[in-house]
Amino acid sequence: MKQKTILTACVMAGTLFFSVLGFAGDDDSTKADQKKPTTMGEVYKIVLSNYDATPDDDDNGGEKGSERDAAEKILKYYTENAVESIKDLEKMLKTDPDEVVASLESKIDELMDIGGDNPEGVKDAIEIEKVDGKIEDISDKISGLKDGSAEKNKSKIEDLKKELKEQLNIGFDLKMKLNKNELKSLQKAVEELHEFIKKREENKEKIIGKKLNGVVGDEDYMEW
Repeated sequence: MKQKTILTACVMAGTLFFSVLGFAGDDDSTKADQKKPTTMGEVYKIVLSNYDATPDDDDNGGEKGSERDAAEKILKYYTENAVESIKDLEKMLKTDPDEVVASLESKIDELMDIGGDNPEGVKDAIEIEKVDGKIEDISDKISGLKDGSAEKNKSKIEDLKKELKEQLNIGFDLKMKLNKNELKSLQKAVEELHEFIKKREENKEKIIGKKLNGVVGDEDYMEW
């Protein structure tokens, strides 16, 4: 169990660090057969249905919450704190419900990966999304003023540029904070794996001896 936990942590941390993000779901043929959602509540149900509801075993032999429980908490937090993003998805629902589901699945997966080792990172990731939205809005305003009369709107454009720079600074700092926390998680997982390998090397003869006894019928043996 310890070996599996450490290796899984390394794989997840490495995957997160390099931002290889995907989303869980059925194959295309199954999705095609699904009823198209018409409300955000139906979208939430579809997204959550892609997560395993079976409780996981913890390292102490007990049970901890399921993957679906974790996804539900993340989804609740996201809907409460990313109101504008949810509104945008709701607007898209009438024209492209599949894209709404896919977008929300991708976002929940992203936040779950971040939140596994860094709950505070979920908050930062949502703040980054909000800042990115503001940056896009300001950029659109600047483009609109330039399309009109750039010289006439020079003062407004300069003010917007200052506002844009401020948001870019905020976004950069938030992303750097998130990256540093991701790096810490990766380093911790690597350190744990190094320690695990070191202990196995030190106990090589014991491990092989225990395994040998297990193969010949002795029940008291160490996990291979």
